[in-house]
Amino acid sequence: FGAFTATYRKQMLQSWVNFCIQKAIPVTPEFTLSTLRKWRSEGLPPDQNSIENAILIKKSSHWPLLIDPQEQAYEWICHMEGANLKKVSASDPNYMKTIETAVRLGQPDLQEKIDPILKPLLMKDVVARDGQSLIKMGDAEIEYNPDFRLYLTTHIPNPHILPAICIMVKLINFIVTFDGLQDQFLSRVISLENPQLEEQHCQLLESITLDLSLLQELEDKSLMLLQKTEGHILDDQDLIDTLQNLKITSKEIINRVQISENTEQKIEQTRVKYLPVANRAATLYFVVADLVELNYMYQFSLDWFSKMFIKAIQQVNMKQKDMPHADPLGPVAGTLRPQSEVSLALFGNHQLCFSFMICVSIMTNDYNGSSLGFLPISEWQTFLYSDVLASMMDTTGDKNKDGKSNSVFLGTVVYYSIVYRYTYLISSLEGFIADKLGTKYVESGNLTLREMYDNSDATTPLIFILSPGMDPTSQLMRLAQEVRGSTVHVDMVSLGRGQGPKAKELIKKAQILKGRWVFLQNCHLAASFMPQLSTLWDLFRLGETSLPIAVEPPQGLKKRLLHTFSSCLGEVTEEMYAKTSTNPTWKRLLFGLCFFNAVLHERKKYGPLGWNIPYEFSCSDLESLEMLLEGAVDVPWQALRYLTGEVVYGGRVTDSWDRRCLLSTLDHFYHPSVLLDKQTFSKDTAAALPTAPPCRPVTRHIFIKSEETIPFLKIFFLHSSLF
Repeated sequence: FGAFTATYRKQMLQSWVNFCIQKAIPVTPEFTLSTLRKWRSEGLPPDQNSIENAILIKKSSHWPLLIDPQEQAYEWICHMEGANLKKVSASDPNYMKTIETAVRLGQPDLQEKIDPILKPLLMKDVVARDGQSLIKMGDAEIEYNPDFRLYLTTHIPNPHILPAICIMVKLINFIVTFDGLQDQFLSRVISLENPQLEEQHCQLLESITLDLSLLQELEDKSLMLLQKTEGHILDDQDLIDTLQNLKITSKEIINRVQISENTEQKIEQTRVKYLPVANRAATLYFVVADLVELNYMYQFSLDWFSKMFIKAIQQVNMKQKDMPHADPLGPVAGTLRPQSEVSLALFGNHQLCFSFMICVSIMTNDYNGSSLGFLPISEWQTFLYSDVLASMMDTTGDKNKDGKSNSVFLGTVVYYSIVYRYTYLISSLEGFIADKLGTKYVESGNLTLREMYDNSDATTPLIFILSPGMDPTSQLMRLAQEVRGSTVHVDMVSLGRGQGPKAKELIKKAQILKGRWVFLQNCHLAASFMPQLSTLWDLFRLGETSLPIAVEPPQGLKKRLLHTFSSCLGEVTEEMYAKTSTNPTWKRLLFGLCFFNAVLHERKKYGPLGWNIPYEFSCSDLESLEMLLEGAVDVPWQALRYLTGEVVYGGRVTDSWDRRCLLSTLDHFYHPSVLLDKQTFSKDTAAALPTAPPCRPVTRHIFIKSEETIPFLKIFFLHSSLF
């Protein structure tokens, strides 16, 4: 029962109850326990699934193994057991000693992995000898305290657990539910928006819990006195006086509880006003959690997401202070920042999919039962009898986490696009998302590297996820120069064989000398070293509290130009472009060079029609030519053409026809006409720059008039018959 999801548990319990009713078997009605409020005050989520899990933990005859990817159970157990709890890892040198101490003294023990040496504890192989309970741990027998408790957790959402382990433990699924997560976000939002209200709410919960516990103690005491009484009860005056006092105290407690519960109801009515914001947060988190289906690397912790969402709410509050007429706090307030930060960690081919997942989840969650519209009969008949639908019909029965089928709607949108024009699918999705959420949700790169740096701290590192041919070293050094004025505080080490001790030394040095940065390169080559980071620094959690940034070539000409001029990871920053010390023609030449660089990269996605041989042009090519342009006093066209077309870019080109194509393309960008006002590189582009230094960022002047495929082919100097 413990390993099942909340939805399946509910269905199972209902079937059991119905069966008992049909067979005339007495069934205990639903009831509440006094300990439920205590568990909630200790951090247990209030949803039914979490309550059932807590009961299983307390009542099971086996030690619990908790599937806890969001660390909900971990936090609750830590609060419930308090300072007496022992947390130990198998890599700890005092591992056995800590376990033996906990077993002898009857202390609770929390572990994240199952070590083979724990088998006697899991099997509870306790023997009685000379009036003592003993258990064999390793080669020694130690005294077993019956108050000892063992908790086992795993962060893996869908772990593979051997049957031999399952029979020794109680497997419990503690994956967070929507209702439980919504309540948590509600408390966080209210604590930020109305801290007095949330504090009063918590105090009332604690007061009610204490009063109910005291009431239970009084009832137990009354029963105990009655049980111990000898002779006639009315002859014992002390007993009568004691029972009378208990009755008076009990009435006072009951009245106090009623007043507290009435006040709690009023507070709940006020808290409901913030429910849409909490609902949106929970919706977004489950969308983010589903990204693991796209790539196993896309795993984001609940703690990181919660902090990010709260920062989004704080930004809205600051905006309202500066702009009194700004939009009030609502569900939309905390949506864009999570989308931007998570998109920054995704590869380009998954960003649009993520935005579409957000859009569909929000629409599904906000659906109020009204009509969704319909297709014309002729188009619906064409769709039904298409060959595409027949081959995909078996996938329309999939269900989401709540058991509701939503693939019919999604399938209709996707299949309809495939049937009529697959090439328009991307633009159709972008238009759909822009119509429902806004154009910002189809744009990438909304956050800069500086903003990501500001969001990080000593316990929240940045992790760069690289695609082949990408290297963020130069971008990181530019950030260091921008933040600190120099790069002497940056320590870099490329991990590999024998580099682990050097990395340890640099990290320890950074701990002592405040303000130093440590950049570990090629972490994938040191899989055995990475777990040692947690032993170097107790607060270090790379896999859980890191800000991931995907570093890969942008998809599309417009996005590549925006990336080049971005202060996030771009080769040209706004400050660099706006320098007044350079030649007046430098900006136009630099922009033409960046446009040329983007065209060369974009031609690669057309395979042999773009280049006969795929070439790996890098950002260092653009950076080297950028320095060359900056130092030029006049415009040496012949030298620029030779260095660009024959040395820097041409040095990578080995095919003669590709070299001819590259030089021909370069002539469009290294030409005296590019120095003219309002000069564009294609009739389908509008990327001309003003003669004076732009008052707005240069990225505002970069846009493409048409998103169609054919005009783009003209920009890339490809024939329109390609498609």
